[in-house]
Amino acid sequence: IELEGCDFEPFTSVQYAALLNLLTAIGSVYPVAAVCGHQHIAPGRKQDPGAGFDWARLQQDLNSDAATVDWQLP
Repeated sequence: IELEGCDFEPFTSVQYAALLNLLTAIGSVYPVAAVCGHQHIAPGRKQDPGAGFDWARLQQDLNSDAATVDWQLP
């Protein structure tokens, strides 16, 4: 999942809402329970989503959603 953004601006509420909807839909159909960024897969080579992405917010959104998946985030 690619979110449009940059290194110097935070992601928007609309982006988090769309991501939550998409992750909830994916998690209800496929056995996916982990989410990470390029920065975690290829540190030093990739920087996205970067400091503008609020992982704690996504975790809170996923936990407050009625999803049955126990999502693991960095």
